[in-house]
Amino acid sequence: MARRRRQRARHDRGRCHRHAAGAERPPRDAGGERAGRSGPHQSFAGEILVSFTLPPRPKGASDAYLRMIPRTEMDIAVVGVGVSLTLKDGVCTTARVGLGAVAPTVLLVEAAAKALIGSKLDDAALNAAASACSAACRPIDDKRGTIAYRTNGCRRTVKAYRCHRRPARRRRELKTMTKLHVSTTVNGEPAEFLCEPYDTMLDALRGPLGLTGSKEGCASGDCGACSIMLDDRLVCSCLMLSAEAEGHDIRTIEGMAKGEHLHPLQQKFLEMAALQCGICTSGMLVASDALLQKNPRPSEEEVRFWLAGNLCRCTGYDKIVRAVLETAADMREQGIREFRQ
Repeated sequence: MARRRRQRARHDRGRCHRHAAGAERPPRDAGGERAGRSGPHQSFAGEILVSFTLPPRPKGASDAYLRMIPRTEMDIAVVGVGVSLTLKDGVCTTARVGLGAVAPTVLLVEAAAKALIGSKLDDAALNAAASACSAACRPIDDKRGTIAYRTNGCRRTVKAYRCHRRPARRRRELKTMTKLHVSTTVNGEPAEFLCEPYDTMLDALRGPLGLTGSKEGCASGDCGACSIMLDDRLVCSCLMLSAEAEGHDIRTIEGMAKGEHLHPLQQKFLEMAALQCGICTSGMLVASDALLQKNPRPSEEEVRFWLAGNLCRCTGYDKIVRAVLETAADMREQGIREFRQ
């Protein structure tokens, strides 16, 4: 039996070598490159794909890819929708709609495309396309989302395409706009800066304001590394336009310490080694401070729930949670002691 397997293996290797070196290989062109075939799934045994060429997009073409991602799963989508359209005089002439993460393989939903073709992407056409996508879904049921959640998410994501489509005329208008002047308050001090209409608050903090403590970890609101306080709300500065800071009170990680005196949370994070690489630390501290201002006596469950939007890939969260709980206890004790004095 073993001898027959060895003979068969030698035969298969010889056949593979003959195929790779024989006449079935495509000829080379004048530049030394092999002439390949066109169309999907066309390749040759023994060949390595080094490049591919995509045709230019036609005039009026528009593409978008939207996805729903749990904050705790980073870039693993629960629902993904890709839409490719061609518009002429505002009317959709061609359409392709693809779905990801809602079936064992990627789905190309022809019924959704037919619902869009011939329309002006009005509510009726988008609702019909969303219904077609929902009907085509074959999602699984797991810890990241139920079947109903994924199906409904698919429907909502398809309908959201209209909100994310940017007509060419609008893009030309944005290019000619001047910078915006923003007056705000940052860490208790009045501040003014200039920004582009599309700049995020994180861009402004790390750019003209020179406050680099807030980190960019994802640029999509998933990791919480850029967390700041907007008035009394905890927000991700990567999801906030810098122009929205006009007239508001912004507080960042740089505003926690008082001169050389660290905030109790900062001191406890150092003492308990509740940090490693440091990318998430500023966001963790700002979020933890926001929690203790709202709830000076949180339970472990409340701390973990509050910090669910701040991701850390180093510490495993236990040291961070313990540091917040001990800080809360120390601050309560200090407050009682100061009250008695």
